[in-house]
Amino acid sequence: DLANSAWSFATLGCKRADLLGQQSAAVASRISEFAPQGLATTAWAYRSLGVRDQTLLQAISDEVRRKLHTIEPQSLGILADAKLACQDDIDEALKPLARRFVEAMPKTLREPLDNFLKHIAELRVDNFGCWGTRHVFSYMGIQEAAPDFHRRAAEQIRKSLGDGEFVSALMGLEKQADHALSCAALVHRRVFSFVEFSVQFRDG
Repeated sequence: DLANSAWSFATLGCKRADLLGQQSAAVASRISEFAPQGLATTAWAYRSLGVRDQTLLQAISDEVRRKLHTIEPQSLGILADAKLACQDDIDEALKPLARRFVEAMPKTLREPLDNFLKHIAELRVDNFGCWGTRHVFSYMGIQEAAPDFHRRAAEQIRKSLGDGEFVSALMGLEKQADHALSCAALVHRRVFSFVEFSVQFRDG
């Protein structure tokens, strides 16, 4: 189907203008038939490929607005990262879900996990996407890092991939890092982490 085709193009990094043009026209003409998951997959695919077809993106955005209250959390997380025109509407639908997720978390290490695991199962989400995860962190009291931290993280992640052109050509790791840092990544991507510690010693 069209959503799976868009997913395949994005996963393979296929940017052939003729194929994408035909695909875009077909998607726009049948967008009302798309289920919420298909809308999310298609929006992510075109965002990932850097497609700038405003007619198509607006059609997807309009359909998301019409179906917003039927879209499951997982697809909302994907759509939030697609940066559509309806971003604010998606954000408002995603925030309460992120808040309830945090509220369901155990407050101590000794607290049983049963209720939290049940909540996750009922929520049916394995991640909230890049944007949605920021809401989760915010409700946990973890604020977004300063721009200079982001810069240092990006530099260290790229350095960790190795200097040889062979590594980049063979694995495409550098491209994956840029993809992850841009929030365009969805699944089947390497996860990059960076942390800094500030250690203070007391006298005596």
